[in-house]
Amino acid sequence: MNNLRRTCAGTAIILILVSGAAAQWSYVVLSSSPAFGYGVAGGQQVGNAGTLLRASLWYGNSPRVDLMPSGSTEGRVYGTNGTQQVGTVQIDPLGDRASLWSGTAASWVDLSPAGSTASEARGIDAHQQVGYARFGGDLQAGYWTGSPASWVSLHPSGSYTSSMAFAVDQGKQVGRVSLSTGPGHACLWTGTPGSMVDLHPIGSTSNLSTAFAIQGNRQVGSIFIGSQFNACMWNGTPASYVSLHPPGALRSEALGVSGDMQVGYVTTDRRRAVLWKGSPTGYTSLAAVLSSDYTSSIARGIWQDSVHTYVVGEAVNAVLGTTHAILWIGPPGASISGVVNFGDLSDRMFQPNPVTLEFYEVGTGVLVETRSVPLGTNGEYSAIPPRSGPLLVSLFEQTWLRRTMLADTTSGSVTVDFDLVNGDCDHDNEVAIGDYALLSTAFNSSPGNENWNPNADLNRDDGVDIGDFAILSANYGEVGD
Repeated sequence: MNNLRRTCAGTAIILILVSGAAAQWSYVVLSSSPAFGYGVAGGQQVGNAGTLLRASLWYGNSPRVDLMPSGSTEGRVYGTNGTQQVGTVQIDPLGDRASLWSGTAASWVDLSPAGSTASEARGIDAHQQVGYARFGGDLQAGYWTGSPASWVSLHPSGSYTSSMAFAVDQGKQVGRVSLSTGPGHACLWTGTPGSMVDLHPIGSTSNLSTAFAIQGNRQVGSIFIGSQFNACMWNGTPASYVSLHPPGALRSEALGVSGDMQVGYVTTDRRRAVLWKGSPTGYTSLAAVLSSDYTSSIARGIWQDSVHTYVVGEAVNAVLGTTHAILWIGPPGASISGVVNFGDLSDRMFQPNPVTLEFYEVGTGVLVETRSVPLGTNGEYSAIPPRSGPLLVSLFEQTWLRRTMLADTTSGSVTVDFDLVNGDCDHDNEVAIGDYALLSTAFNSSPGNENWNPNADLNRDDGVDIGDFAILSANYGEVGD
C-alpha cells in the first residue's frame, strides 16, 4: 500500500491508494494530539482533543478552535448543524453542563435546566438541541431551543425509569428509554412525551436497543442480541427494523445517517469504521482508507453536500500510541437538483425560500420523507434523497399548484426542474371560482389595508390589482398534480 503525506497548518492530509469503493476516499487527521471526532455538518467537525478532553471545533485542515469556557475542566462537543455546536463541559463543583456554542468559547451557553444536577446536549438540527438531564436520581430526555428555560422534557410516563435523547432532525428526536423490567429500548419522539414510539423489534429476545441518529424518517442504532451489539436501522416503527450486522462479525453499531448512507463500525479481528447503504453486506470499509499505522477505527457522524460525503470519527495510531480524530472525504451520494420556476412571479427576490420537498414511494404513494430545501437566487436547489432508486418528488408552495416529478437515482444524480403554475389563492390545488372570490375581496388592496390578503397578491408586487386578475384568468381551470 502506497501513501502520500502532506502537512498543512499542522494537520496531516493523507491520501491512500486502495482498490474498490474505498479507493474514492481520502482522509484528514484533524488533530495530532489525542482526539475523538463526534459530529460533522456544513464544513465543521466537532469532538474533543488533548489528554484533558478539550471541547473542540475543526474546519478541515485549519487549526483547532478551542471551545472551553472559562472555569471548565473538561469538555466534549457531540454535534453541529454547521453554525452552532452542542456538547457538555465540566465545571467544578457544578459537574456536567449541557452546552451550546456558536463557534467560539466566548459564545458558550449553559443549557442546564433549572433543578437538574447534571446534563448533556447530544444532538442539534436547525431548530432544536437534544440531550438529557438528571433530576434527582433519574435521567430525563428532552430538548432545548437555545436557552436553559426552553427545556422540554420528553420523558414518558408509566414504568420508564430513565430516558436519553441522542439526535434530532426536523422535530423528531431519537434515543433510548429504560424500563423497570429491563435495560432499555430504542425510541422515537415527535416533540412530546406522549408521542414516543418504542422502536424495539416486536418479539425480540433482546432487552436492549438504542437509536443514535436520525435523518428524515430513518433512524439508526444497535440492538443487543446474544452477547453482541448488532447495527440496525428503522423507518419509524418497530416493524421496520432492518439488521445491518454483517455475517460473521463479532460486533457492530450504526451511529450516523445521511440519505441512504449509514456509518458506524464493524468488529471482526479488530474494529473498523464502515459505511453501509442499507444492507449488511457490500459495505465500504473506511478503515481501508487509513494508513497501516491505524489498527482500530470508528465512524460516528456523516454529512453530505453536492460535492462530497464527509464522515467523522477516530482511529487508533498504534505506532504513535494515540487516538486521532479523523475526517474521511468521499464521493457524494446521488442527489436531486434543478431549478424551481415560480410562474408569474414579479421578481426572484420574492420567491418562497426555503421550499418543502416531499418524497413519495412510486406506486403506493406513501410519504417517505419531507425535507426543507433552500433555494439559490435563481431558484436552483439540491437535495439528497432519503434513499436511492425511483421516488416521486412533490412541491406545493403558497399560491402555486402542486407539481410532482419522478426522480430515479438508481444510476446516480438526476436533474429535476419544477415549473409551477400560479393562481391558487385558497391553496386547494386548483385555480377555480374560490380563488376569484378571494382575489375580488382583496382587489385594490395593499399591505396594511383591512381587505389585504397576501395570497391574492399572485405576482408578489405588494398590491392586488389587474395584474393578479390576469394571472388567475390565464390559469383558470388548471389543477395541480
